Amino acid sequence: MKSRYRTWLAVPPEETEAVKNAVPPLNGRKAVAWDPEKKLWYARAGTELSLLERWLPRPQELSMDAGDPVTEFAQVLENAGLVIQGLPQMDGAIHRVATRDDKKGAKSGAYRAYLDGRPAGWYRDYRSADDSPTNWVFSGGEQHDPLARLHLRAFAQQQRDDNARKLQQQYNKQAGYARSYINRLPQATAHEYLTRKGIRAAPGVRLNNKNELVIPFSNGRGEIRSYQRIPVTGGKDARILKGLRENRQLVHLRNPGKWPPPVICGRLRYCSLPARSNRPSGSDDS
Repeated sequence: MKSRYRTWLAVPPEETEAVKNAVPPLNGRKAVAWDPEKKLWYARAGTELSLLERWLPRPQELSMDAGDPVTEFAQVLENAGLVIQGLPQMDGAIHRVATRDDKKGAKSGAYRAYLDGRPAGWYRDYRSADDSPTNWVFSGGEQHDPLARLHLRAFAQQQRDDNARKLQQQYNKQAGYARSYINRLPQATAHEYLTRKGIRAAPGVRLNNKNELVIPFSNGRGEIRSYQRIPVTGGKDARILKGLRENRQLVHLRNPGKWPPPVICGRLRYCSLPARSNRPSGSDDS
């Protein structure tokens, strides 16, 4: 089976020459390469993975010892009432999971854990009376089976990459919906909310059949990725399209060469500079 994406490997130092020579070159380059930042070997996309079977991460086979941090954390989570399918993901990301008391589909539990240095993390059951997460630190310190830890690191990095791809696919799907929705709507001209604010409808602002302003949000390439709906009652009742990443960066409606420029600022708040303004505003509020 050929890899579609970068595949992380668990290669002990004494086997580096073996793994580099295990597969033929790929498009004139070595099929296996070293990532100095992650400090892990990986197979490039398009590599025949059957030739690298011995170096594919197998944490389930090597993480059955009570002295292993993943096994220990899994037991801690289970004792706390969190439901984990397989092993916990020790990749530094926050993972929402079900608890034993949850109804079907609910995920009231959360955890986060790292393998760097001395393995540590935290967990929380949001249904409980606790108002803060419970911290966990591996009882074995930094000393545990180096081969098992290598497999765990490679496995965690693979999970991180795979999860990021799945999220990006979700974002792209929602962005496609946003573009389709925006393109079906007419340009807004007048609206009670804009009248109260003393601003005008910028080019690209739309109006839906519920008499809501629809503000498109674009990335740096000008591609519509999301939108916000603002009803007559104003910003406190505004809604942003769900299913997209938390947009904390500045995204805006582009209108090159025009002054005053309409902008989106802060956490996707629509604002427009009044016509009487002769300089950029420093405020993030509408």
